[in-house]
Amino acid sequence: MLLLKTLLVILHIITAAAWFGLALPITRRARTVAAGGPGAEALAEEGARIVKLLGVFSVLTLVFAFGAFSMGISAGGSGTYGWPYHTALLLIVVLIGVHFVIVRPAWSALPSEAAVKRVAMGVGIGHTLWLVILVLMFWVQIEVALAML
Repeated sequence: MLLLKTLLVILHIITAAAWFGLALPITRRARTVAAGGPGAEALAEEGARIVKLLGVFSVLTLVFAFGAFSMGISAGGSGTYGWPYHTALLLIVVLIGVHFVIVRPAWSALPSEAAVKRVAMGVGIGHTLWLVILVLMFWVQIEVALAML
């Protein structure tokens, strides 16, 4: 059971990192597509594939997080995880919502300048959520480290 939980945590980290990395250049790509010019159409197609992958990786991040979370609860009872983990799971759901409500429709609306702004806003919100989720994953360790000061 510990092996499966460890595997789920590793997959959770990989998919979250993939989301983060793939989302980094998407705003620049949106601006380039909106500007037009040579290669803009190919870049729009590539960006559409990346946006699709962002959706897949965000959902997989939640699936693997929930799987690891469930494995931990079944092993140690419902008190195993505190508020930071519950909040992080909720924020992953919010991240998925941001992607499917803001980023994906905005990418489909390119090359309008308003769509570029919505892509940038959605990706910015997503990265902020990602950072908060990361901090929450280490919240217990942060509290222990601060208590030792």
